[in-house]
Amino acid sequence: MTPDERLRERQFGALEGLGDEHYPNVWALDAMGDEHSAFQVESLQSVAARMKAVIDAFEREHRGETLLIVSHGDPLQILLTALANKPLTQHREQTALLPASITQVGG
Repeated sequence: MTPDERLRERQFGALEGLGDEHYPNVWALDAMGDEHSAFQVESLQSVAARMKAVIDAFEREHRGETLLIVSHGDPLQILLTALANKPLTQHREQTALLPASITQVGG
């Protein structure tokens, strides 16, 4: 299967390529609102929408099949929060995903 661009890492705008120490600043802003784009960071709503669009498309195209979707920690935690019907501002409350871990979603 061809890689899907929508599974990319969250865009961190002006913070792109800088150290991990900047992530907590973004996550603190995330907790206050799912539409913020401070530092030109991709909003939680945008990430959730594109990740859910992938799931919806794959489920239509591969009905009844088991799918393995590979992405990055932040977008996956945002997706899992959205799929649980929780406010996106709570995405950092999700259990941290370990590298190369597998999380089963759905049946």
